[in-house]
Amino acid sequence: MPRSLRGVLLGSIAIAFVYLVAHAREPLRFNVGDPWSDANVLTSINYVKSDGFLATSFTDVLDVGPLTKDSYRYIHYPPLAEIFYGAVGKYLGVSDIGTFRLFALAFSALAMWLLYSYVRRLYSDRVALIATALWSTSLLWMMYADSIHQAPVMQCTGFLALWGLVRVIETRQRRHYIAMMLGAFACFFSSYDRSEERRVGKECRS
Repeated sequence: MPRSLRGVLLGSIAIAFVYLVAHAREPLRFNVGDPWSDANVLTSINYVKSDGFLATSFTDVLDVGPLTKDSYRYIHYPPLAEIFYGAVGKYLGVSDIGTFRLFALAFSALAMWLLYSYVRRLYSDRVALIATALWSTSLLWMMYADSIHQAPVMQCTGFLALWGLVRVIETRQRRHYIAMMLGAFACFFSSYDRSEERRVGKECRS
C-alpha cells in the first residue's frame, strides 16, 4: 500500500475518534443515535446505585420514585450493557454521561481493532485497513459509537467472536476457542430479542 494512502486511512480513523472524544461531554443528544435508550440506561443506573443489582433483578428499571414491586421494568432485551454501566456507576461513583461515553468509545475502539484483525486473517493488511477506515468513518457508525446502550458492546463482542472463529480454524488453540465462545455469548447477551418484539406487537394488534 502506498504510504500516502495508508496515512489517509489511518488519519481518517484518528480524526473520527478525536471528534467523538471531543464531543463526549455534550448533554444527551436528541438528534443523534438512540438517545431514548441512552436515557433508559442512565435511569437504570440510578436504581442500581441506590438499590443494587439483586433488587433490580439485573434488568432496566424505567420509573420515577422509590423502587417497588410495581416499578416498571424493561425486559425487552438482554441487559449486558446496562449491567456493565450499572457496575461502573455503582462501584466507581460515575454519574455523568460524558464519562460513560468514554467507556463506550473504548468498546468501539476495541471493536475496530478486532474488525481489522478479523479481516486481515481473511484477506490482507491492506484490505483490513480499508475496511476499518470505511467502517469507522461511516456516519451511521459514528452516530452510535459513543452510545451507552448496546451498539458498542455488541459490535465489540461480535467482532471478538468472528476473530476468535478464524483463529480457531487456523490454530485450534484453547484461548481462541475461549475468545470465540465468550464473544458469541456476550454478543447474544447484549442484543435485542426481536422475537419478543414481534410477539408483543401481535398481542397489541389483537
